[in-house]
Amino acid sequence: MKRLISVIICLALLFASTSVSYAFSFGDFGSRFKNDEKREFREEKKVSSEGLRTEKRADSREEKLEKMRKFFGVMIKRYEAAVARLERLIGKIESRVGKIKEEYPAKNVSGIEAQITTAKSKLALIPPKIEELKADFEALLVSETPKESFKSLAKDIRAVKSDLKSIHKILVHVIGDIKGLKFGENI
Repeated sequence: MKRLISVIICLALLFASTSVSYAFSFGDFGSRFKNDEKREFREEKKVSSEGLRTEKRADSREEKLEKMRKFFGVMIKRYEAAVARLERLIGKIESRVGKIKEEYPAKNVSGIEAQITTAKSKLALIPPKIEELKADFEALLVSETPKESFKSLAKDIRAVKSDLKSIHKILVHVIGDIKGLKFGENI
């Protein structure tokens, strides 16, 4: 008896599972959408994805421009700070050379003074170049060919940086020359 009941239950389950599978087929699901509706759905998705792409492009361009402005601003501040430091250093060196001339009139400091004059003349050319860089950068932001404009701007930036380095090198050499003077000896 128990066996008969278990066979009946198994047959009932088998019958129920086959009837459910016939009730829902994937072919019926695909035929719910007609070809026109599918086409319209695809076109709407395409239009919405294109709209999102253009929004992302505009946003990314604005973000890039903002990052460029920020980076350029920081770089210009660094260059201006370097100019200010070099001017202060030149002032200190000049005052030290003046004291040396007063205390030790026999010492020859004309070479040092010539180097200081060279450094001052080179340093005087840097602030106008920095202002030029600012103007070129603003022109770059609205340029139709930003890559070409950026190449020339990058070249000018490297030139200003190398000028600052050369001025610093001159001043380091001057400081070494001042230290090289032997004070206390009468020549």
